[in-house]
Amino acid sequence: ETIDGGECTPIQQVSSVCNFRPYYFDFIFSGGVCTNSVNDQPYPKYFTCNDYGDITEATTVFIIVQGAKSNEMYFAGYVSKGSFFTVGNGDMVDSDTNVFIYEFEGGSTLQVLSFHSSCNKPLALEDIYGGITIAGFSDDKETISSKINPPEYKFTYKINNLGRTSVDLHDIVLTSQDIQYAAMFNFTGISRSVTPYETTYRSNVLPLNATSSTCLEVFATLQYSTLPTHNSKICHSQARIGTTTRSGKDKGKPI
Repeated sequence: ETIDGGECTPIQQVSSVCNFRPYYFDFIFSGGVCTNSVNDQPYPKYFTCNDYGDITEATTVFIIVQGAKSNEMYFAGYVSKGSFFTVGNGDMVDSDTNVFIYEFEGGSTLQVLSFHSSCNKPLALEDIYGGITIAGFSDDKETISSKINPPEYKFTYKINNLGRTSVDLHDIVLTSQDIQYAAMFNFTGISRSVTPYETTYRSNVLPLNATSSTCLEVFATLQYSTLPTHNSKICHSQARIGTTTRSGKDKGKPI
């Protein structure tokens, strides 16, 4: 929990919404079918998508990205599933962008999609358009990218030793649907030991998804052992350490 019950202050938090005309986009080939799209662009007025093959089985594909009006080539190349690739030529992209996904260069078409790319219609990090996911966008002045500046939060929590013997802290694992991955933090040096009835405060920085929900809930699993070490037991304790809004107060409980 927070030490004083005050606000949880973000170390770094970046707007995920595109509000300028991009010169470049960062995409991820996420490999989804059209029906798995998740974005706020009205279909089919601003976003269209058609499947022509089983894109979900593809591990590497050949992708072409073009301006819908100019036919300017923004990208052409092989991309592996889960990989980032950057599209654009250093000037404003067309107001609409077409994406063609093939089994291989010159091979069968797997998917064709088009989305509104001028950012005067809804577009944000982690929007999903068929087989691609938006991972970033930039112009000549500003870059917003989940690759280089994901939002982070610093959590401070307290550990109470309510027993009659000292304990040796090993590690703590923090999990949440809003954390990019389960985060393990090891305790080292003199800070590992907690004496009987002692309360100690610890902090960790957690990377969040760009589209994390407004309410953030984090669960902790603490591994520790009793002392002396020659007769110790490895123990685990679980607790919810925080339910917080991006600008609200942490309401966590001690472990």
